[in-house]
Amino acid sequence: MTRFVTIGGSLNFRHLGGYETAEGRLTRADALFRGGWFELDGDEDAARFEATGIRLIFDFRSPPERQKRPLGGRIRERADVVEVGISPGSMGPYLQSLRHLPPAEVDCKAAMTRMHYEMLEEGTPRFREFLQQLATVDGPVMIMCSTGKDRTGVATALLLSALGVPRPTVVEDYLISADVYRGRELDFARSHGLEALGVDLELVRDVFTVHPEYLGAVWRRIDETAGSMDGFLAQTLCLTAADRERLTQTFTHPPAG
Repeated sequence: MTRFVTIGGSLNFRHLGGYETAEGRLTRADALFRGGWFELDGDEDAARFEATGIRLIFDFRSPPERQKRPLGGRIRERADVVEVGISPGSMGPYLQSLRHLPPAEVDCKAAMTRMHYEMLEEGTPRFREFLQQLATVDGPVMIMCSTGKDRTGVATALLLSALGVPRPTVVEDYLISADVYRGRELDFARSHGLEALGVDLELVRDVFTVHPEYLGAVWRRIDETAGSMDGFLAQTLCLTAADRERLTQTFTHPPAG
């Protein structure tokens, strides 16, 4: 079964199935999906979306992003949308600021790492809402933001961790986005109008991909504030043992045989 779902507008629409947890269970390919903005451009897209069974979407985009590219009515006819907007992860303002900086002062990889480190400061209430609501549903669900790599990547990392998926596997899933966007980084930069602003596109390549350091900054923030992922899930996100058990029962299954 391919990991990716081809639906209009999203290059990064994929399921989260087949990841083994510490208890030997497997995440469900038919219940967990992640991606970037998408639209149902025709009946074929609508049929593909129907086939996923998704009935609940968590949208981590900020209000201006949602206003600029709303989820269309055909999606909302088929799924409820929970808006859990987080501004860190939307790099638009930062990218616009680059036209005022000399090239020697532009370090987008450092900026992206810092943004991920800071994401939990604003994002913790939204991630708490996301996981606690997720513990009450039956699935299938989708996690999304604009490109499905930064805020979606962090939300997915928290969820997979709550399910008991080991950190190396979580990082592997996160880095799939780098494969998705490899070779397209400059096209995305142009679509943001950076070439017209006179920004050297090579300098911003790291905004339109992911690196291990980005998610590593999130782990570092969690370890600094809560001591461990389990501590962060319990103390900061208020996820109880019963919540985690419900998540496990809904979004994982025993291995076949």
